[in-house]
Amino acid sequence: MLRSCASILVALFVCATALQSTSSVALGQAASPPDDATALARQILDDSRPEAERKQTILDHPQLSLALLKALVVDMPAADSKEEY
Repeated sequence: MLRSCASILVALFVCATALQSTSSVALGQAASPPDDATALARQILDDSRPEAERKQTILDHPQLSLALLKALVVDMPAADSKEEY
């Protein structure tokens, strides 16, 4: 599980880095509410879904990469280095 989560976070980081200097408005897309990112984060973290499907969710929403990353770590315990890794 940690390995698949790590690969998902790496994919998000790549998307966020690629879009760092590009706003969603410049991409011609309206800003998505944080609720969208929260719902997508739940799908990404759902281990019952195939890993390929979860990665595709990330790739399908590059404009939400920063919001997704925030939503993925919002409940992460601060003092648990194993979970943090």
